[in-house]
Amino acid sequence: MDLDKRDQFLIAMYSELWGNINRSITVSWQAIAVLAGSVATLKLVGDGGMLADFTVALLAVVVTWQMCHVFDSNSWFSRNQGIISNIERQFLVKDDVKEILPYFAMAHRPPDRLLHHFRLHSLLGVGVMFIALLYHFVLRVVPGFGLSCKYFDPLRALPYIVTFICLFYGSNFRSELRANLNDFNDLSPGKELDFVNKFVD
Repeated sequence: MDLDKRDQFLIAMYSELWGNINRSITVSWQAIAVLAGSVATLKLVGDGGMLADFTVALLAVVVTWQMCHVFDSNSWFSRNQGIISNIERQFLVKDDVKEILPYFAMAHRPPDRLLHHFRLHSLLGVGVMFIALLYHFVLRVVPGFGLSCKYFDPLRALPYIVTFICLFYGSNFRSELRANLNDFNDLSPGKELDFVNKFVD
């Protein structure tokens, strides 16, 4: 098969896109390693009073950082997968849906859909944060129930304030990624096919 310069460019780009996908998955695993190290600090803190307030607040920041990596990696995957499908549409034909693979004939991934791999990572982040906040609540908040207001310690609210700020930031970050992916899907739907299938995860 003779390949012109455009075909050669698309094939080279195709290979590079798969490399980008692999790197985005590697980054998400590296974020998990940092998260694991942060969780280990909770064991060192023990019942360390106000030190637990700062530790759980810091963990909220680390979890948010890890979750943003998950969302960013998923966005990279979805965008690159869309470009890969667009390139495949330049070479594959209807019979290839059955003979090779059906995915190139499917619509691009919806922006809100996390890859299963990234769903597990996000579940880990949410689970760690929930357990850390529960740990802090039992350790630092419950003992203050029934005490006079003069014993109120504002530092005990720090992890919950930081968590709220992190949730706000993480939500805005994901919304921005979602908007960018929507733009890509609208601007680059790929070569029009008369046999495009609905996306099924």
